[in-house]
Amino acid sequence: MTRATCPALAAIAVLGVVSNAFGQETSRWEDFTVCLGCQLRLTEEVRLGDSDGEGIVESAFPQVVWSEMGYFLYHRGAPSVKLFGHDGRFVRSIGRSGEGPGEFSQSVHGVQVFGDRILVNDYRRRAFVVFNEAGDHLGEIVYGFKTGDFVSVGTNRVIIFSMDQSSDLVGYPLHLVDVSPDDGRTPPVHFGTRNPNSWSARIPWGEFILGSVVSGSTVWWANAGGPRVQEWSAEGEHLRTIEGELPWFKTITELIPDPSKPPASKMSAFAVGGDDHAWMLTNQPDEGWVDVPRVEGGFYEKDIDKYSDSRLDVFDLHAQRHLGSYTWDSGVVMLVDYGAGAGDRVRISVPHFNDAMVPQVVIYRADWR
Repeated sequence: MTRATCPALAAIAVLGVVSNAFGQETSRWEDFTVCLGCQLRLTEEVRLGDSDGEGIVESAFPQVVWSEMGYFLYHRGAPSVKLFGHDGRFVRSIGRSGEGPGEFSQSVHGVQVFGDRILVNDYRRRAFVVFNEAGDHLGEIVYGFKTGDFVSVGTNRVIIFSMDQSSDLVGYPLHLVDVSPDDGRTPPVHFGTRNPNSWSARIPWGEFILGSVVSGSTVWWANAGGPRVQEWSAEGEHLRTIEGELPWFKTITELIPDPSKPPASKMSAFAVGGDDHAWMLTNQPDEGWVDVPRVEGGFYEKDIDKYSDSRLDVFDLHAQRHLGSYTWDSGVVMLVDYGAGAGDRVRISVPHFNDAMVPQVVIYRADWR
């Protein structure tokens, strides 16, 4: 479902970018040419999900990771990861429910591939569980702090996006972890802010960190509660910030929502390709939000699909131009994780039922030209 018919809201600013004494750039979303009537075009590429057997899609909120091996599909809290070929055919499940080696106690929180090694993030253990392509368990790499989404960054390194509240880590949203296949690993490096003391647990949605890696060298991150995004080098140097607000996405200022108002817009995914195009996915209030029950504190019940839509916006960061948007009548649309090699291959995964009511995940390409 698409919406919006308004003309462009603003022209490109003459400069639009402010450089500080250290060379970092700061710009504002208000300086971008924004077109609310520019609709992205979607093209279906592949469907994942079988009608029976191990290839069934079992979650209403599946996440997809692309690799040379194929598409990995999982949901947070799952006891295994499903591998599908690039043609959409189910290949195998990796891991299983349990407490032993190579088993998960409902704790999968991401997956990445390094050569012939598959790393699955175990939320409960705070460790990466390592498998080979055949699904055989090879060992574990313990990192020992609060987990979050993670992406590969170059060879044998990952960035974990999380806000750990332990005294030596609080305020740092990015964590560079060595995942070399030997025991000579370097200790994790924690970075992503010039002032870690400015972070507070009372910042609305401040613990929900999102991000992406560009070409294995720089990393972007954001809080779910606002459109401010930052770019850092993998060596810990701050490079660029885009702040301000967008017409459809304002910074959340209320720690506890007002149940008489629509749910606030939140960022659910953010990625930047090697072409300097940014892909921002936000949850927007659905028209039926007034009929959704609230739970303690005024929050909505957990089924986000009942009160939220998903909106994708694409920006050309170099030209400071909004390229278009697309809105789904669903709150569980996600971006496909391409790790450090995203380039211009950002894709969208959308849960779907086919004509036989078989749950599937459809991978789309979005174009604006």
